[in-house]
Amino acid sequence: MGSAKLNIWVRDKKCRIVKRRGHLHIYNCNCLGEEVFRGWVIVNGHAEVEIPPGCYIVKAGMNLPHQTNLYTDRAVIIAKCNDEICLNLILPDFVEERTTTGTAGLVMERRLLVKGGCVPPVLLALGIEALRRGVDSKELTVAFKVLMKTANIDRNELIREIEVEIEDTHQHLDEMTDEEAEDAREYMSLLEKIKDILRETKQKESR
Repeated sequence: MGSAKLNIWVRDKKCRIVKRRGHLHIYNCNCLGEEVFRGWVIVNGHAEVEIPPGCYIVKAGMNLPHQTNLYTDRAVIIAKCNDEICLNLILPDFVEERTTTGTAGLVMERRLLVKGGCVPPVLLALGIEALRRGVDSKELTVAFKVLMKTANIDRNELIREIEVEIEDTHQHLDEMTDEEAEDAREYMSLLEKIKDILRETKQKESR
């Protein structure tokens, strides 16, 4: 009688392994989603962990460009003593591709609508890059307003999702290296600025 061995592979929507670093989350099915494991153990799209026998929910978050986290679909597993389980988790809206120079590139294929719970990370990534380049906040406010109107994005929903992203990133700071934590703090700071811009835009429209 012993622990079960769980091998996790993270794949893109075309079933190719996403060779990046990420964090793994395992929850107990029988204890209202109690988290029993969390850690930055995914390397090159793969992780191996041992777990006690039981029923679990498993998901992973991958570290992507601009420090954004994209989470996989969730999967349920039932682990028995001494089981060896191979689990593939899918990033449903990304494709890992190679550019002509051979550099790994990640192609975003997110839906642009927030409706249905899907936040447009492209919009946030553009906002973060604009702030890093010193684009004036007034220009960025106009850009956000136009893009959200064009894509029918709900501002309140986007703000809520930004807050969730900030909280999730903050919770994982103690699992990062010093360099990763520094990047994550910059990322959270930029997200806070974007959130302020969105709120300011909302206040101006309500006047």
